[in-house]
Amino acid sequence: MAEKPIPGAKKPGKDHFALESLEFGRVLPLFRPFLESPLGLSRLENCGPLKTHEEAALALGQVGEMRGFLREGGRPPLTGFKDCRAWLEGMASGGRLPGAKDMGELLVHLGALARVRKFLETHGEERPHLAELGKNLPDLEDLREKMESVLDERGNVLDSASPRLVSIRADLAEAKARLDSVLRGLLKDKRITRWLQTTQVSWRGGRPVLQVKAEHARRVPGILHDKSQSGQTAFIEPQEVVAQANKLAEAKAREEAEIRRILAELTREAALRREEILASHEGLGLFDFICARARAALEWDLAVPEIGEAWPLRIREARHPLLVHAAREEGGERRVVPLDLELGESFDCLVVTGPNTGGKTVALKCVGLLCAMALSGLPVFAREARVPFLDG
Repeated sequence: MAEKPIPGAKKPGKDHFALESLEFGRVLPLFRPFLESPLGLSRLENCGPLKTHEEAALALGQVGEMRGFLREGGRPPLTGFKDCRAWLEGMASGGRLPGAKDMGELLVHLGALARVRKFLETHGEERPHLAELGKNLPDLEDLREKMESVLDERGNVLDSASPRLVSIRADLAEAKARLDSVLRGLLKDKRITRWLQTTQVSWRGGRPVLQVKAEHARRVPGILHDKSQSGQTAFIEPQEVVAQANKLAEAKAREEAEIRRILAELTREAALRREEILASHEGLGLFDFICARARAALEWDLAVPEIGEAWPLRIREARHPLLVHAAREEGGERRVVPLDLELGESFDCLVVTGPNTGGKTVALKCVGLLCAMALSGLPVFAREARVPFLDG
């Protein structure tokens, strides 16, 4: 057995002695490179044997159907899976309220949800197991359309968000244009420019300032806002621009207040749909996890096992996942010897014999591990496999 630890491996809980003995927790990180989002990673980290035969059969059916879609050259929608769970869950406990960036990420997430719902609707008829996932994804299209009319995916509030914002931004543009006009006039006035370090306008505390040579600071009437660390430059707001700068600052303050009001309204609407939004995170995480398992099965030539309600157990050309991983890490120089096993059909008792270090333990752990993987909805390292549902 490979001794080299796998990054990200987790030990199962104390109530999962069998899984720990089989090193199930060291297998899960092998699938991590195929994930596209933190939502899928959450699903992987919580992966374990499913509770019923129906759940296990559904999970593997979804992986098999997605593998078929990928094999045909299909490309499932896997972009825009944003994780908004932290602030969504915090809203219920009085935590921090979302900001503009958070709401922008939620809009991206809702766009991803819409694409996945459309994908499952389009392909669900010929892929019934995947269609089941679509039935459980909430429809949040009305919220997405509302948000899309108010802000973009970077969280910038659009002019169209409210008539008041349109008016404020018109005032803001006018105030900025008038201020720029006054500043341009000053920078053409040789009575001013002769005392400047540079003709570039700077800003200090939201106020426009000129960079005046410190020894001539008194020759440029205005408000001193700052000095350079060297003490050679004084940052002065000329008195000619104070009135226009005040109008610009006032317009910016009104804009910020209106944006806060708009975002607060959006936040209230999101809060009313909080449970649905959280459910959509679970659904998109599962979709990512399904795609990751299917991609792994395709790339590594893994079997998507059949889950039977009862015996027999049949495995063809099984390989221990950790030995395969170790061989891959070493450049494939070591050959992993496959094994075949049948149990529960012609006979239901199997005696494994052989010399010490002959591979008996590895073989038994390989079979046990592949059964645990199958019951967890994972593809297995074998040519083909049929595993009975074992609830104990």
